[in-house]
Amino acid sequence: MPVISRHRWFRMGPVSLLTLLVAGLTGPALSAAIVGTNGANGTDGVDSTTVGVGGDGAGNIGSGGAAMTSALPPGAGVAGTGGTGGGGGGGGRDYIFSPTLYPANGGAGGDGEFGTGGAGGTITSAAGGGGDEAGGGGGFGASASGTSGGGGGGGGGRGQTITTTDGSIDAGDTVTGGTGGNGGSGTPNPYADGGGGGGGGIGVVFTGTGTLTVDGDITGGAGGDGGNGGYAGSGGRGGTGLRVTGVGAGIVINGTVTGGAGGERAESLYQPTKSINGAGGAGLIAEGIDLTIGAEGEISGGLSGDGTTRANAVTFTGGTNSFALLADTASIVGTVAAGGTSDTFRLSGTSDGNSFDTSLIGSQFTGFEAFEKTGSGTWNLGGAPSTATLWTIREGTLALPGSTTGDITTTEDGTFLLSGGTLDGALDNAGTTVATGAITGAVTNRSTGNLNLSGDLEVAGLVSNEGRVTAFGESVPGTIAVSGGGGFSNAGILSLSQAAGLAGDVLDLTAAGTFTGVAGGEALLDIDLSDAGAVAADRLLLGATQGTLALRFSPDPSRYGALTPGVLVVSTSDGGLAATATGLEGRGLVSYALQQQGTDWYVTSQLNAAPLGGMVAGMRAAQALADIALPGEDASCRPGVSASVAGGGFATSASSAGGGLATGTSVDGAHGGARFEVGLGCFTPGSGDTTLRLALVGGYSTGTFEQADTLPGGAVFAAASGFETGLLGLTLAADAGPFIARAALGASGTIFDLEAGIAGGAGQVLDARDLAAGRITASGSLGYRILADGITITPMIGLSASRSWVDGIDLLDLGGRIDVADHAAFAAFAGAEISGRVAIDGEAGLRWFMSGRIEADFNAEQAFVYSDAINAPVELTTTTPFGRGSFTAGLSYETQAASLGVRAGLDVTGETVDTSLSATARFSF
Repeated sequence: MPVISRHRWFRMGPVSLLTLLVAGLTGPALSAAIVGTNGANGTDGVDSTTVGVGGDGAGNIGSGGAAMTSALPPGAGVAGTGGTGGGGGGGGRDYIFSPTLYPANGGAGGDGEFGTGGAGGTITSAAGGGGDEAGGGGGFGASASGTSGGGGGGGGGRGQTITTTDGSIDAGDTVTGGTGGNGGSGTPNPYADGGGGGGGGIGVVFTGTGTLTVDGDITGGAGGDGGNGGYAGSGGRGGTGLRVTGVGAGIVINGTVTGGAGGERAESLYQPTKSINGAGGAGLIAEGIDLTIGAEGEISGGLSGDGTTRANAVTFTGGTNSFALLADTASIVGTVAAGGTSDTFRLSGTSDGNSFDTSLIGSQFTGFEAFEKTGSGTWNLGGAPSTATLWTIREGTLALPGSTTGDITTTEDGTFLLSGGTLDGALDNAGTTVATGAITGAVTNRSTGNLNLSGDLEVAGLVSNEGRVTAFGESVPGTIAVSGGGGFSNAGILSLSQAAGLAGDVLDLTAAGTFTGVAGGEALLDIDLSDAGAVAADRLLLGATQGTLALRFSPDPSRYGALTPGVLVVSTSDGGLAATATGLEGRGLVSYALQQQGTDWYVTSQLNAAPLGGMVAGMRAAQALADIALPGEDASCRPGVSASVAGGGFATSASSAGGGLATGTSVDGAHGGARFEVGLGCFTPGSGDTTLRLALVGGYSTGTFEQADTLPGGAVFAAASGFETGLLGLTLAADAGPFIARAALGASGTIFDLEAGIAGGAGQVLDARDLAAGRITASGSLGYRILADGITITPMIGLSASRSWVDGIDLLDLGGRIDVADHAAFAAFAGAEISGRVAIDGEAGLRWFMSGRIEADFNAEQAFVYSDAINAPVELTTTTPFGRGSFTAGLSYETQAASLGVRAGLDVTGETVDTSLSATARFSF
C-alpha cells in the first residue's frame, strides 16, 4: 500500500527530546513526517581476482555480507547479520570457476531490521558510505587484479522507536522506515556479480507494555534493488511496518500500517538466474499482544519485488494474542497469521449490519484457536469456514443467515441469531438465541438463557432447557415445530404467552422425540374464555412423554367468564405426562380446572349456579306476600264489604349450595296492593253459643325485588324482577265464648318479569321474560280471649301449609336452564294480641290493638336443578332463615255500619327488617 503523507503534527506520548535523540531520530523532534535515513547504494565493483565482500558492520550494527571463498561452490554473498539497523547487502562474487559449472546468484539483499546500519568496507582509496543510523552504503569488492563483484547495498534505518509505556501516532502523522540501499553492479567484466539490495528499515518500534494508538500512517522501509552482474544481486527485504516487542501491549489501529515493499532482483548475464526478489515486510510483527483494528483502520503486508506476492498483514510469533475487528469497513490486506498456542479472533465494535466471510478463516486468518463476538454491535456470518470454528458470543449479536461448522456458545450478554440457516454443531446458550433453521448437535439452554423460536427448528441432538424457551406468532397466532428426534427435556419455562395475551399459538414437539418434564419445569400459556363462541388457548403438542409439567395461565379476569366445552391445552401420544395448573381465574358464575381426558389435558369449565339461588329466594318471598293478606281482620257478623290498601318493603337472605360450591345472598324488595273482602254474615249452628263467619277474599299486589352479589374475579351478578300477584280465598272465623278459631284457604298466581346479568363476566344471563308461578295456602289458628279492665288479651297458636311452583328459567348467554322444584312448606306460629276500645258517643268508638308473632318454617330449603349441554346437571338448594318475628299495631274508628283504620307492621327475619303500612275501610249492610 502506498504511503499517504499528511502534514500534521506527530505526537508520541510522554517522550522527551533526549529520549528521541537516544532513540536515534534524525529529523526535527516535531516533524509531521518521519523517515529513517536511506541506506547508501553499493559501489560498483573494480577489476580484481578476489571475491567481492559486503559492507562491514561497525559497533552495535549489522555485519557486512561475507565474501565467497574458492573452497565453497560459488553462490550469493551471505546477507548481513541484523543488528539494530537494516542489514547490509551481501557482496557479489568474482569469477573463480566456470559459470556453467558453478552457477550462482549475486549477493542477497540484507534483512531490514532496526538500529544502526553497517559501515561500508574500504578498498584501496575508495570506501562505502559511512555507518550511521540509516545504514551504511555497500562496500567495494577487494581490488587486486581481474574483475570485482559489486558491493551490497546498505540497510535502511528505522523510522521511530517508542519506549514509553503508552504511545500514539496522531492523525496526520506519517512515519516511514528508511529505504535499503541498492546493490552495486559488477565490473563490466561479465564474470563479476552484482551486490544484493539492502533491507528496508522498520517503520515504528514499540517497546512498551501499555497501549499504542495509531491514528496516523506507518510504513516500513522499502528494500533496495539488487545490482547487475554476471549473476545479478537479489532484492532487499521490505521493512516491517510496526514491530512490537513489549509482551502484553494493546495496539489500536485507526489509521494505516503497511509493510515495506521488497527490492527487485537484477537481471543476470548468465542463465538460469538465481537472484530473487526481496520479500515484502509484514504490516505488524508481535508476540503476546491484543490487536484491535478500528472501523477506518488499515493494515497490510508489503509486496515483494515481483509486485505480486504479499507479506503477512500481521504475524504473531508466539504467546497469547487476540485480533479484533470493530467493523467490516476495516481493511486487512494480507494474511493474519497466529503462531501462538492460545490466539483469539474477535468480531467486535458497536455498529450494526457488519458482515464477515467465514471462508477467510483458515485462509486469510490462520492459526487461531478461539473465536469470539464482543462489543454491542451486530455481525452477520457468511461463507463457510474451511475448519470448524468454535464461537463464543460474549456481547452483542452474531447472526447466521447461512451455514457454518462449529459450536456456538453465548454468555449472558450475547445474542445468537439463526435465521433459517444451519449450525453444523452444538448450541450452548446462556444469553439469548433467536432461532429458525437447523442445528445438527445438541441444544443446551442454561438457566440464564432465552431461546426464542422465530420459526420451525430442527435439532438432531437433545434439547435441554433450564432457562426459557419462547415460541409464539407475532400479529396472529402461529404454529412453531421443533423436530429432529433427539428429545426435549424441560426443567425451565416453555412460554407461548405474549404480552398482548393473544391466544391460539401452538408449539409442536411431536417430532422432537420424547418430552421429559423435570420437576420445576413450567409452560406459560395464553387462554381466552371470555366469549363462549370464540374460545382460544395456546397448545403444546407432544409425542411420547414422561415426568411432569406445571401449566401457568394468565390470571387476567377479562379472559374468563364463558361456560365452554373443554379446551385442549396439552396433547400427548401416550398420556405419560402429569400436569398441574395455576392462574385459571374463576369469573362470574363459571370456574375452571385442568382435567385429563384420555392422553390429553383440557381446561374445563363449571358453572357455579349457587348465586342463582338468590333469584329463587326472591320469587319465593314475593309469593309468600299473599299469605299475609289472606286471613284479614276480625269483623262484625253483619254482611258487608271491606277494602284495604297496603305497601311496604321486604327482604330475605338465602344461602345456596350445590356441586361443591356455595354462596350467600340477600334480596330486597318493595310491594304495594289492595285487598277486598265480602263478608257473608254469621250463622249459629245448633243451639250453642258458637257463631261462624264466612268471607270471600280477593287481592292484587305488585312489586319488585333485586339482588347484587360480587363473584370470584370481581364480577357482579345482578338480578331484578317485577311481579304481579292475584289472590282469591275463603276465610272462616268461629267464636265460642272466650275461644276463637280462624281458618283460611287461598290460591294465588304470580307473573315475574325476571332479568339477570353479570357485569364484567358472561354478560346477560337472563333477558327480561315472563315467568308464571302459583301457590296454594291453608292455615288455621286457635286463640283464647282474656278480658281484663276493658282490655282484651288474645294468645294464639297456629299452623300453615303451602305448596308453590314456578316455570323453568332459561339462561340466555350461559346456555343453561334452572328448573325449580315444587316446594311444600309447613310452618308453626304463636303470638298474642292486646286490644281495647274507647267509646266516643253512642255506638261509635276507637279500637286499638297491638300484636306480636313468631314463626318457624320447618321446610326452609328450596331445591332447584341447573343443567346445560356441557356439564352434568347440578342439584342445588336455597335455604332461607328458619325463624321470623313480626309486630303489628293499628287503630280504627268503628260504628255499626262502617269502620276506617290504619295499621303498621314490622317483620324481622335474621338480620333483615321489613316494614308495611295499610289502610282499611269496611262497610256493613
